[in-house]
Amino acid sequence: MIREEVVDNVLKEDDLERLQKLIMFNPNFPWYLTNEIVQVGKTSPHDGWYGYHMFYETFDPERVNQGTYNPVNKLSLNYVNISSFTPSLRAIVDVVNPKAIVRIKANFYSKTSEIIEAESHHDYDSDPPHQGAIFYLNTCNGFTRVKGEKVMSVANRLLYFDASKEHNSSTCSDEKGRFNINFNYYG
Repeated sequence: MIREEVVDNVLKEDDLERLQKLIMFNPNFPWYLTNEIVQVGKTSPHDGWYGYHMFYETFDPERVNQGTYNPVNKLSLNYVNISSFTPSLRAIVDVVNPKAIVRIKANFYSKTSEIIEAESHHDYDSDPPHQGAIFYLNTCNGFTRVKGEKVMSVANRLLYFDASKEHNSSTCSDEKGRFNINFNYYG
């Protein structure tokens, strides 16, 4: 059964601060930049970009090399990529408590003058449907839209949702950026 709820204050304050220091505005944290927010080959609805860091991802290198791999549309459990920063997520992984992880990805949406919503999407085609969880690292006026409802970005909040259903993200206009960690897993 897919869990759908919003939980606040999920981490102890020192665990939250440690993650914030590691990920937000850390000059040694590797962000990878793209303007393809929703899917590979499709640019964002604004002229900006967004940053991501893949902590953990299953993938198929043969299909990547052939240029046919699109992680939004095809779930492959044949190979795994793990970032050296992944062990730093222990506190939040313990809260999420996945049985099998598909992907863990940090997102950084830069500040825009007005809030811009990305197009709706689902994370993967998979059967059975998989669980999603978004952990918000900072508070800002950005949000995630799930089932037509806005879930505001509030530091230390965790949104559980059906990641195989349509949802979308947004930028923020009141902070330097919007930071979150997205989990796709079987729970």
